[in-house]
Order: sequence, then C-alpha cells, then structure tokens
Amino acid sequence: DGQSSPGGEAKGAMARQTSHGDRHADRHRICAIAACPHRLLLALVLCCVHLSFADDEDKLGDDENKLGSNFHCPPENFAKHAAVVPIQGMSDRFLPVIASHSPGQRHARRVAIVVLHGGQREPEEYYASMMNVVKHHDQGSNTVIVALAMGDTPCTAEAWLRSSSRRRTGAQSAHWSSSSAQWMNGGTSDGNETWEGVSSFAAIDSVLPWIEEHYVGVQRILLVGFSSGGQMGLRWAVMSPHGAEGKTLGGVPLRIVIGSPSTYQYLDKTRPTKDCSPDADTGKYHSCGTFLQPSDDAENSAERCDGHWNLYAFGSGGLRSGSGRHGTIRMDVVSYMHSTCKKISDENHIDRMLRERFATKDVHFIFGDRDTKSCTKGRCSGDCQSMTQGSNRLQRGLNYMSHLEAALPDYTPQFAIFEGGHDHDKCFISDYFKSWAFDFDKGIGVGGAGSKGMASRQSEEAKVDRYQIVASGTSKGASIQDYVDREYVIEECKDLCDQNSQCRAFRFGHYTCHLLSQCIHGPSSSSKVVSEPTGAFKTFYKPCNATGTSELFLERSVAVTGHPSSALQLATAALTASVVAGVAGIAAWRWRQRLPDAVPMVATSSADAESEHADAALLRLCAE
Repeated sequence: DGQSSPGGEAKGAMARQTSHGDRHADRHRICAIAACPHRLLLALVLCCVHLSFADDEDKLGDDENKLGSNFHCPPENFAKHAAVVPIQGMSDRFLPVIASHSPGQRHARRVAIVVLHGGQREPEEYYASMMNVVKHHDQGSNTVIVALAMGDTPCTAEAWLRSSSRRRTGAQSAHWSSSSAQWMNGGTSDGNETWEGVSSFAAIDSVLPWIEEHYVGVQRILLVGFSSGGQMGLRWAVMSPHGAEGKTLGGVPLRIVIGSPSTYQYLDKTRPTKDCSPDADTGKYHSCGTFLQPSDDAENSAERCDGHWNLYAFGSGGLRSGSGRHGTIRMDVVSYMHSTCKKISDENHIDRMLRERFATKDVHFIFGDRDTKSCTKGRCSGDCQSMTQGSNRLQRGLNYMSHLEAALPDYTPQFAIFEGGHDHDKCFISDYFKSWAFDFDKGIGVGGAGSKGMASRQSEEAKVDRYQIVASGTSKGASIQDYVDREYVIEECKDLCDQNSQCRAFRFGHYTCHLLSQCIHGPSSSSKVVSEPTGAFKTFYKPCNATGTSELFLERSVAVTGHPSSALQLATAALTASVVAGVAGIAAWRWRQRLPDAVPMVATSSADAESEHADAALLRLCAE
C-alpha cells in the first residue's frame, strides 16, 4: 500500500487507453520474453529503449500501476451504508462514499471523520478500521464516518445504492482508471464526450460542504489519510483553499491528519542534505538541521535528478500557467489551482502563496516507529526525486517536520510517533489519534504560524519516558562511561544508564551511548526536542528528584539489537540462494528444451505454454 511515487499521466478516456494500455502491453511482452533465457539480450535492449523514450512524468507514475484495486460497485460488505456525493453541485456526477449514518437527517454527532483509502483503493477496509476505532473509544454517538472511494471503474448511482434505502438517480461516478498516481496527486478523472472529468482534489472539496449540509450537528471535521491516502491528503492540504485558518470554506473547524506517506510535497526548492538521509534506520529521534537546494557543485546536497527534483508532486515546480504538457496530472493540478485562486505565472509567488496558506492550517502528522524499511528495497518510492527526501518512511517524515520548521517562520509542526510499522490499524487506534479526533476540550488549536499547537516534537514521549531532550551544547556533567564497542539502540542506552547509579543522563547518536553525571530539575512535560545542526546526537536527562527506575518510565519497551541476528541473516541468505538457484535451474532447463532455430516460436504446445507461463510467474515473483 502506497509504494508509489507521484507523477503525471495523460488525461481523458481515449488518451489514457492509448498511452497507458500500450505501455502496459510493452511491459507484459518484456516479462514474457525474459522468461526465455535465449531472449534475455533482446529483453534488455527493449528495456533500455523503453526507459530511454519514457518521459519524466510517465516514469514517475510507474510504481502506481503495481498497486491494483479493491474497489467494488456496489460495496461488498457495507452496501447498506453506500451514499453518493454530488460533485461540484452536478446532479449527474457523484463520488461514491460509505457513510456510517444516513445523510439528510439531523444528527447530534459532533465529529465527522473523512477517510482517504490507501493505494489499493480499499474504502471498505479503511471504513471498517475507523469504525473499530470509534467503537473502541466509545465515540459512536458523537461521530459520523465518511469513507471516500476513488474507484478505477465507472459505477452508476443505481448500482452503488443497490442495497441502500437512499434515493437512486441516474448519475455516473467519477473514476480514475489510469493509476493510483492519477487520483492521489489531484489528477482529473476519466472523461467522455460530454464531460471532461474532475480533479480528485475538487472531489474532496465537494465532500466537505456535503457533510455540512447533510449532518447539521457536526461541529468539527477530521480528514485522515494513511500511506497513499496520506500522500493525497498532504497534497490536497497544500493545494486546496479548504483548511485555511483551520476551517472549511463553510466555517467548520477542519483538522487534517497525515499518516506515513511515501513522499511529500515540499514547500520550497531545498531538500535535506545527504547526511540527513543515510540508508539506515535513524530512529524516531531523527531530525535534520541543514537544507540546501540540490546542486552539482555542493558535495553534501541531494541529487538534482536531472533538474526535476522539485517538479510537482514533490514540490511546486511546473505549476505556473502554461508550463507543462496538456493532459498531464501536473496540468490538471494547475487547472484546479487556478479554479480556486487567481492565476499565478511565477513559481516563486506560487511557493510563497502555498506556504503562507499552509501555515494557517491545522495539519497533524503521525508515523510508525518501526516504519523504517529501506525504500531502496521497494518498501516505498525509490526514484530519484523520492530519495532526495530520505531513505525510509519514518526518516522522510521526520525530515519533512524539520523542513516545515525551516520553511515556515515561527511554525511548529504537530506530529506523533506510534508503536508499530506501516500499519493503519495501529495508527488509528493510537492514543495520539484518539486525542486529535475526539478530545475537544484539551486545547485543540491550529498548528500554524505563531502557534505551538498541541504536541511539539516529542513532548508526548517526554511525558512517557520522564527524560528531557535538549540541545547537546548544554552542560552535561562529567562523563561516566562510553559504549562504542558495537551499535546500540536507544532502549539499550536507557537500560545502561538505569543500571549505573551515577548515571543521570546519556548522549545517544551514531548508535553509540555516552553516560553522563548531570541531571536536570523538572521534568517539564512541554520541553521541546532541539537537535544539533547535523541532527546526529541528542542528550537525555533524568529529573534530579528521581529516586529509582520506577520513576523514570511509565512504559518500557523491550530492548532490541541494532541488527538482525546472525541466524536470521543466514536464513535470509539461504532463502535468497534457493530462489536464485531455482530460477537458474528453470533457465537451464528451458535452454536445454528450446526448439530448433528453424521452428517458429509460435509453434509451441500447450504444455510448453503452461511451462513458459510458470517461468514468467516465478520471474515476476522474484522481481517483486
């Protein structure tokens, strides 16, 4: 879910069928050829030719096409909750949604949660997950859930509402058949002879006033997206006029929660320096203190990606009027942006406008502390533009938090880190999400310019650990002992300090532990994490009034090692060797069984065809 990079695709039904259908067919032919070893050379040549002629936007969208779709019309499991949202006031076009309560009736529910699904277009799964959260926290009487469906196939209102008691019409749904990149980044839906389609961002814009009109008792709207939904939610938050000053255009308070997206839309042309993005698990205390505009002359700057590092949807590049090829996602977003504000032809002015507006919005971010698998291994988008932002999802998220601080004056990004990996269920069930969604009376404010918001940096974690995190430039007392003999993780450093009666603080960085003698008076639960310029080391202090380890932690995590065990490494190596040997064996067998050169390749038996299909399937499995 969400292993994708943003990019552009041709719009319009005919354009999409032609350009994307041909490319998909080319890729399938290449995979089939690669299953026959004596044609591997030809396959390599075809791959090189394909990549050479694919334009930048097509390459950016390739990962999207792998995600598939779980959209069903009507819904398989929640058909009775199906509802339709008219798009931009049109009676003949709608966005399919799954709503926990019937629209059009007066409700006493205070919160509406709008849910954006993941890359596999699974609105029912995300609806069920959010319903479990609402029930778990006993918020059913206060909350209405509206899960959006960005389908890939057309659907009529008659079909979508088949098992629902809601009024049927002859309307047609908006759908995005090209790829997940199309809906995720604001691209225009498939069109026809009578309708040009609508931006997915405009579709979300239509949902908010619909909620305000049909759920009159709602006092606050929460829009949440995780993974691919997080990518869409962030880019919509940057580009949409909704959310400015923390409110919808209709004046209802609006909070936006972004969970663990693969990539981010940066608000200026700078990117984290290379030392902020090592291909390693840099942990949940990672931060970045240096951002530079990518340059071939700066040794520590991120890659320039042939000058494309800041193109939308990685930044705002290419969003000025008339700057791109008609029929691409980028130009779809230009059209959307110009329909919601005046036309701007200067990218610097666009950057400034987007920054100033975003800074007033109530946007919260949440990441998993174990969402650290390398993007070079396919766990998230691994193209050049994506890799300028970091090497794994957690690191990219924390780099982006530092970017917001650097790009927006007096802005404190609001974020939290839950215990878990890339898991939307654990994200939604976390106490952080509960607080943001349901706790109205605890100082919920806009996390924008001039506002400290609710949870600065790791203040929530400071409450849990009873450690205070401050800049390493402060006095740290005498050094007690250094642990540099191997790689350590943060929990091991805490254990080592707790087991040493003289230790009142420790310094952690580069997987090393340095025990210190100085404590601090407190604790102050509102203290803020401040990193060194390199973001490499941080110092953790115990409160001076602590008398034992029981006062240092309200929760303790099991200490883990920095690397997999040797047994796991051996097992992984053995499995890899087995797969490689299996593929090599199949290749050798196919080579021995190849037909004479004089026999046409089309003259194959059904058994040969089945064997070749199995070979291709195995090769695809290995590639994936």
